[in-house]
Amino acid sequence: NCYYQDSRKILFRALKKFPKNPHVLFSLGYSYDEERNFAKAIEYYLEVQKIDTFAYGLHNNLGYIYWSLDKKNLAKAEMEYAIEIQYHPLNPLPYANRALIYRYRGDIKKALEDYFKATEVDPHDLERLFTAARYSQQNEISQKKGISLINKALKISPNSWRAWEIKAGFYYNEKKYKKAESAYLKSLKLAPRSITFYELSWTYSKMKMTDLAKEAYYKAKAVKDPNCDDSCFEYHARK
Repeated sequence: NCYYQDSRKILFRALKKFPKNPHVLFSLGYSYDEERNFAKAIEYYLEVQKIDTFAYGLHNNLGYIYWSLDKKNLAKAEMEYAIEIQYHPLNPLPYANRALIYRYRGDIKKALEDYFKATEVDPHDLERLFTAARYSQQNEISQKKGISLINKALKISPNSWRAWEIKAGFYYNEKKYKKAESAYLKSLKLAPRSITFYELSWTYSKMKMTDLAKEAYYKAKAVKDPNCDDSCFEYHARK
């Protein structure tokens, strides 16, 4: 990436003048991190740690590298996230990133706790609101919290197709199929996605509206979605 290569030229010149400057070292580590040159990124991040172990974002970034490198041994990544949270409890990233570890392990309860904490720390980040709300749909106890998060997201971005699609999923789980239909249609008006048509077809099936269910299903198959093949439909199938 030319951007990071050019930025490193400037940073290396700065490093000659200020060889122990943690901000310069961190920026070098980050530039390699973004290029997924994790060995070099770790090298510079550890140099930062020697000078300023409390550096904002340092342990979060190390944790994410360890998570990316080795899914079989996640203890180091989990430890780094815990350190970042201890030093910087108002940084939402380590909560959201540690939730990935818990999801990988199948620990839904802990994953949701961290997702919810991330949205408390930064309640305006739409991506985290979407993730926490959607994942809460897998846990009946957390549905109420998830609904409140998606309502926050809709206040921030009322024309978000993702927000309406997720909200429709909550209505579906509550067996409020008419409201689910309305929310899915709003989402489809904003972005005609194959999966949303497919979920709408399931909603019509529950409402015993067979013709509309078939129509939505055929539309789902007709929409060209590069991110969704037949396995996508199977994955999203509602029980």
